Formats: sequence, C-alpha cells, structure tokens
Amino acid sequence: FHVVGRWKWMVSRYKEDCIVCKMLALRTAQVRILSLPAEKAHLAPAFYNSVIDISFGFTGKPYKTSRMTVKLYALVIVCLNTNACAIYCLEGLTTEEVCNALIRHGCRYGIPKTIFCDNGTQLTSLQHAQFSLVNAQENLYSCQRVDLRIGRPKAHSDCGRAEVRIKLLKEWLAKLSLTKNLVPRTALQFESAFAQASNGFNNLPIYRANDSNRKNRSFSVITPSVARKK
Repeated sequence: FHVVGRWKWMVSRYKEDCIVCKMLALRTAQVRILSLPAEKAHLAPAFYNSVIDISFGFTGKPYKTSRMTVKLYALVIVCLNTNACAIYCLEGLTTEEVCNALIRHGCRYGIPKTIFCDNGTQLTSLQHAQFSLVNAQENLYSCQRVDLRIGRPKAHSDCGRAEVRIKLLKEWLAKLSLTKNLVPRTALQFESAFAQASNGFNNLPIYRANDSNRKNRSFSVITPSVARKK
C-alpha cells in the first residue's frame, strides 16, 4: 500500500522505532555484504585474484595467405581488485592451450593465486595444473597451484567482469572490421589485436577525484593501468 497525504512522517517514525523493521533491514544488509567475495578486499598485486572466461566466434587462418580458415578463441583475464584486463589468443579449447596462455600471462604479471571461472571442462581442469616460473631475483617458484573457484551455471554475478570485457572486445573488433587493412587474420595478429584492445580497456577511467588535487592532475583520474602499477 502507499501512504497518501501528510502521514508519511508518522509511518517513517514508526519504522525507525519498530524492532522487527530493524531486524529485517539488518538481515538485508547482511545478505548484500555476504555476496561480496572476500578476495576483493585483499591488498594484493594485480591479477593475484582473477576472473577468467573464454570467448568464441573468431575465425582466422593458419598463415596470412592461406585459403583455409580455423577457429580461434580468446582467454579474458580480469583482475578482481584493480579491474585490469589481459586478453590472449587460443588456438583450441583444450586445457593445454589455457595453460599456455596462463604461462604467457604469468611471465608478465605472475600466476594468479585465486581464479574465478565457470564450469567449463577446460577451465575446471586447471585445479590439477602446476606452474614453474623464475622471477627477476632468479628465485624459482616450482609446482605452483591455483585456487580454483567454480561459479554457478549462467550466474552473471560470478564471472560478470570477464563477460563485460568479452562484449566490449567483440564490439571493438566489429568496428575494426570496417577497415580491411586492420582486420586480424592469423593467431599472432589476433594476439596483437587483443593486446591493443586490453590496453584500451585498461585506460578507461574507473574513478575521478574531487577538485582538491588541482595542482597534481596525475591523481585526478584513476584507471586500471594506474592501479596496476601501484
């Protein structure tokens, strides 16, 4: 029902003093807070906690002058803390291809510790994978495993960050197809196009400060690229 007239203040006053209304409001607030992953509040480097997903629908060629076409895919990795994005080209849907893409990603940013993904077979098999990398101090990290968090089927709230980047990627490639000289054809050209797209996504502003930083404009707009370097 809807209160009409000058009695709204009386209803509001009654709701403020009602114990049952306070309990219901507290229960709703607890549900909203519990839906937030605990890893999102971690002070961790970029891509330490990541969301990954695979995009379909790319047609390429084995080499530039070939007449045969092959299907290509994109592995989208989004940082849960900084919103930074990295996209890599896959030549197949096997777990080996996904691991190779994660190795390329790990050589740049490090292997993610926690990965959120859907229930795809090539993604769920990552829980049995092991990675070995050497950092800049020549310290060997061998037999590294990832903590895999499998989301619910068709749950946008679990892998929504990666799905949004996939939508933006396909829109960007559709605009790029208007120029024939820039259309990617081979897997390496798709890898370059995905890197260019992820660089554009990482430069989109996610936060704008107030006018208190007029002398230093470098902190007025925060992008995923800036947050990734901090």
